[in-house]
Amino acid sequence: MPIKSKTGSVVTHRFESTVLKSNPLKDPYIRDITVYLPSNYSKSNSKGYVTVFGVVGFTGTGKMVFNADPLIEPLNRRMDRLISSGKCGPMIIVMVDCFTRFGGNQYINSSATGRYEDYITDEIVPFIEKEYNVASKAVWGKSSGGYGSIVLGMRHPKVFSALLIIQVILLLSTAT
Repeated sequence: MPIKSKTGSVVTHRFESTVLKSNPLKDPYIRDITVYLPSNYSKSNSKGYVTVFGVVGFTGTGKMVFNADPLIEPLNRRMDRLISSGKCGPMIIVMVDCFTRFGGNQYINSSATGRYEDYITDEIVPFIEKEYNVASKAVWGKSSGGYGSIVLGMRHPKVFSALLIIQVILLLSTAT
C-alpha cells in the first residue's frame, strides 16, 4: 500500500543584504531565500527543528532544487515523501541565492565576487533563526556548493553543527 505523504510548504522571502550591497560585480543585493517547512511545522514546537542550509553548485540557484529540473524529483516532494515514510525526520531546509555574474561563487568572502560567507553566516542564519523555530543548524552542498559547505562548516562550527558534502570539487596542486 503506498504511503500517502503530507505536503509541506515552500516559502520565499525577499532579503535585502547589507554585505552584498557593495559587491564588486554589482550583482543584486536583494535576493530570494527559499525555505521548505515540513507539514507538521509549528513555531511553538518545544524541540524546534533541525535546519539545513543548502548551497548549490556553480551556475545554480537555491530555487532550482524546488522544480527547475524536470528530470529529478523536486526537493519539497522528496522531503514530503521521506518524512511521511519515516526515513527522515521533519526539518527545515533553507536554500540561499548566491548566484553571481560569473555563474556563482565558492561561498567565501572574496574581493572578486563579494562577501558571500558573511552573507550566509552573519545575515541569512540570524534571519532564519528569527523567523523560524530552529533547534540546530547544518550546511550541505553539491559540487562547488560542496566546497562551500566544507568551508562554512569548518570555519563556523558554532554556527553549523554538521555538514554534508555531495560531489565536491577540489583543485589539488600536483606541483612539487
